[in-house]
Amino acid sequence: MAKTGQDIRVDVKITNGANKPVTLAIVKGKGHAELNYEIKVTREYNQTVEPTALVGPETLPIISGKLLIELDPGESFSDYFLLNNVYNVSNPGVYIVQVQQEPVAGRAAARSNSIKVVVQ
Repeated sequence: MAKTGQDIRVDVKITNGANKPVTLAIVKGKGHAELNYEIKVTREYNQTVEPTALVGPETLPIISGKLLIELDPGESFSDYFLLNNVYNVSNPGVYIVQVQQEPVAGRAAARSNSIKVVVQ
């Protein structure tokens, strides 16, 4: 639960549940997972939430400078982002957040479970 105007930190942890290594493309450093994943946010009942300028239609994905890391089966990678830097979550309510990473090196996309963030 968060209060309006507070930074809302969302932790992202990807665990390789496959029986073979998987490859992820990541930006070096922690705290900017929005550069590593596609983040989808909706309000409860599938209402649209506006992205901030950081992820608006004029922005391009950052491809250069990404590192490829390999996760062995059972291994995890953790990062985080500030939700309010990526989406306009300034109105009270329930927001549904999901992240995914597009396939790398012929692998399947990685998609998270959805989480609910309550803003009061």
